Amino acid sequence: MSTKQKYPLEFVNGLALNEEQRLYVIDNGYGVSCFGFDNCFQETQQLAQVMNMAGPTPDMLGTRECYTLNKLLHAAFASHPASKKTWYRAGTPKKVAAILEAARCSYSDNRDQGTILRLFYGDPETGKDWAEEHDCVGFIGRSMGPMRVPLIMEPLLDDVRDITSSNCGGSINTVNVLRIIDVRRAEEVYRAKNYVLPQFAIEVKEGDVPYPVVVMREDKSVAAFDNHEKAAQWIAFMQGFRVHQAFRSIKEHEAELVG
Repeated sequence: MSTKQKYPLEFVNGLALNEEQRLYVIDNGYGVSCFGFDNCFQETQQLAQVMNMAGPTPDMLGTRECYTLNKLLHAAFASHPASKKTWYRAGTPKKVAAILEAARCSYSDNRDQGTILRLFYGDPETGKDWAEEHDCVGFIGRSMGPMRVPLIMEPLLDDVRDITSSNCGGSINTVNVLRIIDVRRAEEVYRAKNYVLPQFAIEVKEGDVPYPVVVMREDKSVAAFDNHEKAAQWIAFMQGFRVHQAFRSIKEHEAELVG
């Protein structure tokens, strides 16, 4: 994310405030990272509540004091009993957390037979599905460290085509999970009350083009294919009528990591 603004960033003890984009900018010595004002405030509030400690006051939003308190509470959380549990951001629906946690435990007990979930992300206020295509199907794992966030781990095929898991995964944006399907059972296990199924249309381009079949959403092109069948399969996946795409092999996954 760009941190450019109309005035120079002023770093004090490795921290600058980007007021225009509402970001803390942290100098790591080898580069910078960013932390949103609102995310920092909400996380600091949640940490304080979990440990029954004093949290930030409203006037601390976007201040250096709030960031400092966040770091202090992080340090205290590392030795707190709550750090042994999975960290679910405030605003995560209770049923979503319960489903993810049950799937995580099944993954830990028996990786090859564990639960595989399909997650649908979107806006919890409007129920609009973002139609995320990648990093939305997998086993549920958990990160290391004091704040153990849930991870989605890609299912892979081994040499005999048994399903196993990648050894890494991305964090799950639990607040924005609107719908969940259990892949092995092909069963929907969660749907937000206001969830809106994404609608698509297919258009065909004229002329000699490599991908003439175009999928449209709200008058915008979102995908293109060389035939109608592939376009229809993609739409079925995005709408959840097809619960997953073809799994990659371990070799394909490892080649991507190396290359």
